[in-house]
Amino acid sequence: MKIFWDLDGTLANNEHRHHLLPKPGEGDKTAHWTAFNQACVDDTVIQSTYFLFMSLSQQFATYIVTGRAEDSRSQTMEWLEKNGMGHYYQLHMRPVEDHRRAKEFKLDKFMELGLGDGDVVFEDDHQVIKMLREFFPGVIICEVPSSCIAVQMGRSNNELQEEVVHDADSFVMQRCTKNV
Repeated sequence: MKIFWDLDGTLANNEHRHHLLPKPGEGDKTAHWTAFNQACVDDTVIQSTYFLFMSLSQQFATYIVTGRAEDSRSQTMEWLEKNGMGHYYQLHMRPVEDHRRAKEFKLDKFMELGLGDGDVVFEDDHQVIKMLREFFPGVIICEVPSSCIAVQMGRSNNELQEEVVHDADSFVMQRCTKNV
């Protein structure tokens, strides 16, 4: 069994970066997100998922798959180390020249990493969760109430979400479902 984690809204609360979101009409290029992503060093940890991460990463192969671009790798690694999560198995980030939506980038990355039956994915983005249900039957999906300001506002790479979650304070509740 492998465990896959999203970062923004799943392990990291990025609400303080609200003012750095791309301007309306922008967001379709990776560079539009650079300032927002590089400010991640000041994110707070989402306690409920942090404790799960710490426990599960000591027992299972652990992957972090994030839509953040490689140009924020050093800040992301600094945040992971600062918060005691530097022992993850692998960190996978979007190439700077990759301007696809998060769900498209993650679909390819999950296929490359061999996501399969019995593996577990912790994710907050409804579009990514919808993609997981469609392409990865048998995967256990733990849908985390989002604390990602971009997801809450319905903006994920300039794509409107089908559902917007406004319940950022209920971090404790995770809905895990097995995709059959």
